[in-house]
Amino acid sequence: MKLSHRQLGKTAASMALATVCTFLAASAARADNYRIGFSNGCHSATIKVAVSWLDPDSGEWIDNGWYEFSAGERAILNGPRTNNRIFYYYAESTDGSRMWGADDQPELVVGGRSYSPRKVVADSSNGSYYVNLTCRGETPIETTPEVVVERYDDIGGGWGGAKATLYRSGLLVIEGRAVSNSNTSGTRATVNVVGLDRDGNVLFVSQHLDIPTACGRWDTCPSDRRGRSDQNISPEIAKFVNRLQVHLSDRGGPSIYSRITNNIREACQSYDGLPSTARAAIASQTGFSGCNP
Repeated sequence: MKLSHRQLGKTAASMALATVCTFLAASAARADNYRIGFSNGCHSATIKVAVSWLDPDSGEWIDNGWYEFSAGERAILNGPRTNNRIFYYYAESTDGSRMWGADDQPELVVGGRSYSPRKVVADSSNGSYYVNLTCRGETPIETTPEVVVERYDDIGGGWGGAKATLYRSGLLVIEGRAVSNSNTSGTRATVNVVGLDRDGNVLFVSQHLDIPTACGRWDTCPSDRRGRSDQNISPEIAKFVNRLQVHLSDRGGPSIYSRITNNIREACQSYDGLPSTARAAIASQTGFSGCNP
């Protein structure tokens, strides 16, 4: 029979009195008080979670559940707060088809029933710690509020590049800059932004942003120019974007857009981890009905 968390706590306390090493190990497990949160990266399942944590006030292990998370939801649990880096959780989909647990951990008891949870050793330096739950075979829904990338590189007689931010609402903001370091040569910089999922699949390419030409120092126009483009990406696509890439060129934006769009058309039929809503959005964006499942 497995030991409960409370039984393990008593055993650890006895060992701490017996050896200095155990005392030091217990100290290493302590942290500043932090909150526990979960992210449901599945797009086909609502997940319920039970948690066991060491209460910093009473020094007792507390088991509690259920906390429910809909597809794509990310939230801090209402209640659990601990200063111990170790906590345990058990999760399952509400339809019973999926489970997140382990066979070698102490029991977690909710509603008179015992579950075998997973152990977490948390990095709680920012005051909270999130457990990301994903479903095998599915491209996970990203639960951070936005994705950001910056790239600047030499181009023409100077340098150029952009910062791009994609919000989960689908708003893509591209903020470009071009600077000329030459007396006679200007800098013409064009930016396209590409979004990829966690598996490296290309989900979209933005329309290009032509940053105004940064003139050479002997010319009359400014040598430091900026430009901005706000574009709309389907939210059904944006929620699966894990990272962005900035493609920089000398006024080559239309050809980059065409080339990457064709690449998406050729590959999108293999995006099996995405739900039909995301693939339909990609089909609409690329004008290629074959992206639909």
